[in-house]
Amino acid sequence: MKKIIALIAAIAMIFSLGAVLTACRNGNDVDLPYDEYTTEYEYTTEYEEETTEPYEETTAEPETTTEPEVTEPENPYAPPENLNQLSQADQLAFFNRVVNRVHRERPGHTQVQTLRVENMNFTGAVGTAPIQAIINGVVNRLMPGQPETRVRTRGQDIQYYWMSNASGYASNLRAQDISRITSTRQGENWVIEVRVREEVNPTRPGGHHARIAGIQTREELLAEITDGAPITANPENATVTYRNGYARVTVNAQGQVIAAAKGFDVHAQANDVRITIIRTNATIYQSSRWTYSNFGW
Repeated sequence: MKKIIALIAAIAMIFSLGAVLTACRNGNDVDLPYDEYTTEYEYTTEYEEETTEPYEETTAEPETTTEPEVTEPENPYAPPENLNQLSQADQLAFFNRVVNRVHRERPGHTQVQTLRVENMNFTGAVGTAPIQAIINGVVNRLMPGQPETRVRTRGQDIQYYWMSNASGYASNLRAQDISRITSTRQGENWVIEVRVREEVNPTRPGGHHARIAGIQTREELLAEITDGAPITANPENATVTYRNGYARVTVNAQGQVIAAAKGFDVHAQANDVRITIIRTNATIYQSSRWTYSNFGW
């Protein structure tokens, strides 16, 4: 029983899913005009006086200076009016921006987490009907899929509660990490949803899901399963597949997230698992879902 509980408890801990103006002035040298001075001499006994135009003093008008207009900086989080017409890369950059805003500003919110083992099967002696019945009972007790509510107050640390588990960001998705992104207008709000590509044996931090979710590698998963239990397993004989990964946020006109959801499914396959002297293959299907509401900015 202890070895089965260790296996399922480890599965329950696998995931915590959760973007100059240059002014140029050309100066031209201008030659001021000047009057050519000429004199004429007449061969007479009288000298004609030279006449010159009277000098008029000119006064330069004082230069007028205009104070530069002070403009308030634009809100970098406000959704553009044509968000759904932008490229996928631009929509994704906006998605990352508003998700990471939650990570930095830490508004209060309510999280509802639902973790469920959909199916768990073993081969060989462990897969016999009596043992499988015991396993199903343990699954129902440990991961029955009942919603669990957790509340975070404004300013409280939300790492491991909000999207990715990374310390510097909550979302760092790239175009190659997703299969699609959609932005839908709902009144003054926008609903943005990303779909993450299916991934086998994801790595951290470079994998698709690791940029938006808290994940474990297959090595970490097996290390937790076998720690303190009479179980041995080779990571090279295990496969962990992330499927149906998604994240969705609702953003108001000020660029504040007011609702969100995320989730994924996992298919884990471990071959040649040894439980004391028994060898078995294990197949596990698990779903993880989170919703976020009641944001207090």
